[in-house]
Amino acid sequence: MKLAPHGAKEVTIGPEELNYKRPTYFEPREKPPFLVCPFCRKKMKAAAFGKSKPDLCGDCSALWLDGPDPSALNEVLGPYKWKAAKGSGPSRSQSRRERMAEED
Repeated sequence: MKLAPHGAKEVTIGPEELNYKRPTYFEPREKPPFLVCPFCRKKMKAAAFGKSKPDLCGDCSALWLDGPDPSALNEVLGPYKWKAAKGSGPSRSQSRRERMAEED
């Protein structure tokens, strides 16, 4: 037995559908203006390491990479380690716990 269509269906759009606005939480969003460091709870700043722009904590030198791109890891870690070795980050003589204890 073969099913035959009865004809084209007409769909009527009511005033509710015409005036529908998509909720903002469904819209694609950009990265937030800043991230909070998961270790010391301070504001992180975007840093430029190669082509990618990870977030870097100014207090504890934590590094936050965006997305699961493994190629970005290699281009970020080289300059990050160089910057840390030059001593432009926080003092290496203090541990993270010692720095956090001073703030309290």
